[in-house]
Amino acid sequence: MSRLRGAIPVLVICLLATACTPGAPDPDGGGTGQPSGELGDRAMDESVVEPLVEAQTQESLGGLPASRLADGVAPATNRWYSGLVYGEQPMAVYPVPMSFGLTAEGFGLGLPPVTTTADLIAGSHTPAITVGTGAAAATVTEHDEFIVKIAVTGERAVGTVQLTRGSPFITWTADEAGTLTVDGAPTEVADGVWETTVAGSRYGMAITDGSLDGSSVTIDQGGVIGWWPVPEGAETTALAQAATSPVTDVELHRERDGEELITTLDYVTDSGSTAYVVEPHQRTGGAGGDQECISAAYASVTGTLALCTGSRLSWRTPVIDVVTDLDLDSLDDADRELLIETVKADAAAVPEFPADSYFGGKALQREAQLLNLASGLELTAEADTIRARLREQLLLWAEQQGCASRAERCFVYDPEAKGMIGQVTAFGSEQFNDHHFHYGHFLYAAAILLLYEPELRDQLSPVMDLLAADIATSEANDSFPQRRVFDTYMGHSWASGTAPFGDGNNQESISEAVNAWTGLALWARASENTDLLDEAEWLLSLEAASGLQYWTDIDLSDPVYSGYDHDIVSLNWSGKREYATWFSPEPAAKLGILLIPLNPSMSYLATDPERIRQRVDEASAAGFDQAFGDYLLMYLAMAGGEDRERAIAEATSLPEEFLDDGNSRSYLLAWILTQP
Repeated sequence: MSRLRGAIPVLVICLLATACTPGAPDPDGGGTGQPSGELGDRAMDESVVEPLVEAQTQESLGGLPASRLADGVAPATNRWYSGLVYGEQPMAVYPVPMSFGLTAEGFGLGLPPVTTTADLIAGSHTPAITVGTGAAAATVTEHDEFIVKIAVTGERAVGTVQLTRGSPFITWTADEAGTLTVDGAPTEVADGVWETTVAGSRYGMAITDGSLDGSSVTIDQGGVIGWWPVPEGAETTALAQAATSPVTDVELHRERDGEELITTLDYVTDSGSTAYVVEPHQRTGGAGGDQECISAAYASVTGTLALCTGSRLSWRTPVIDVVTDLDLDSLDDADRELLIETVKADAAAVPEFPADSYFGGKALQREAQLLNLASGLELTAEADTIRARLREQLLLWAEQQGCASRAERCFVYDPEAKGMIGQVTAFGSEQFNDHHFHYGHFLYAAAILLLYEPELRDQLSPVMDLLAADIATSEANDSFPQRRVFDTYMGHSWASGTAPFGDGNNQESISEAVNAWTGLALWARASENTDLLDEAEWLLSLEAASGLQYWTDIDLSDPVYSGYDHDIVSLNWSGKREYATWFSPEPAAKLGILLIPLNPSMSYLATDPERIRQRVDEASAAGFDQAFGDYLLMYLAMAGGEDRERAIAEATSLPEEFLDDGNSRSYLLAWILTQP
């Protein structure tokens, strides 16, 4: 249903202004050089991944629960609608602006009411309209990142419900002639168009090839019913025609315009008439363009949404440049000597390399960062030591048949779930939780190692390419879904594989998502895959922009934040946003999880020094001698001036136990010392 098109001229309706990072370092300095080779340009398509999958150890781990997928339909992990697909009971989902949920008799839909408290912005599924088909069974027959179709079979009616990301319409298409019940008392406002008001919100309903009698809709085969929320002051009839012409495709176009990326979604219908909703990250000021828009059509947990008639949604995002090295040339003699002694100590220490795919990957990226520092400081012996242990560990993980002979430090391909899984799982990775968090570390570390030992590419590439395909395949194929974790409409990823929650899918560590696309971009450079590099830079830039908008630099002027007592949102869901984490109630964790691992490409986080200072003050009320204290200090240094000097003093005495396992004393100090 969704297709990636080439670059075309676009109607730009919005601009998100945010900071960009410095340019990439000189390849001669070891930062971003590309090794020579024969692979050339290729995307992560079927012709590339199929032979690699065949050569990989294959094992069905059985991590995914029972699903409502039709036979032959690909798995649907990490989507905004995954909770509807998996588990004993279907969960509500949030196509935006309405929410939707299956019921025993059919389905319900509505505009979620939004409430804000000190720690929570809630907009959970509250069905305003329920539709009955008789005792119902539901099966997902088609899906991609934008559109999901659900076959609902009832005693009185059989048809297909369609949800479309960013469309105001939810539609029913009758596969057979039948009768549905619609609660409430809709009032006819025009031929074939009705309106009902529930809890202060108006809803329109349009019917083709059918009729309404009281609460009973009689519909012919092929007839369509469309529902939509009507904005305050708008005419119900304005969208009636579009409501009964379901979107047949959402075409994605992306192109680069100087230091900005343009992302365009074309909503295709048979009638050519439709509408779409504009999220805060997709606009500043008015909804704009030549479209007719209502700039404050709906309230949502993400903020005020615009509604536009038309078929093309387009927005601009600043490019985030991918860099590998901190600017060690900026150090004065004293700071350089301090860093040299610290790197020597870290190189001499015996590091731990965990066996699971999360902590194991973090340890590899930690070593890769340390290798770059040793090399940049011309510590040849130390660099050799670090490189040797990084090589040893990465080559273990990169053995395609490693899991055939050992039970750890290896990956299998699961042919039923269609994805790569570390044999020792972590945080539900067998259910596809957090794969981008995990695999970004491996891709990052492998790319750095290839800068120093390009001859290892043939040994590293098969497994690393499969990890890249797992999270970022450009086009769906028989081995992997298209962009498994990424939600183009929202501009960010979803971390839960099956989303067994009433509030939809969620993502906490937006910074590790940014790190994933950084690692993907570095790997694409190292393996000379320009198609993958283009996609990785687009993913990185969109994730960073949405991270600022919805996690770290929230727009407190939007009414949705009235009553919210914090400057960040640490955990975003489809149906709520909260100042909370999965693992700790501590304020340091709530900020720190949005910062790790602060790789050199993450300088875009240096926005407002005063807000940075306030966030760190709240998070460090108990001091820096706690988990995530190292990242709080690194973030504080981005405020510059006296804050940087304070961070240096605190970092030199921070107890070892409070260094994150993905960090080192050397990288902690190097980051702080190189902040402007």
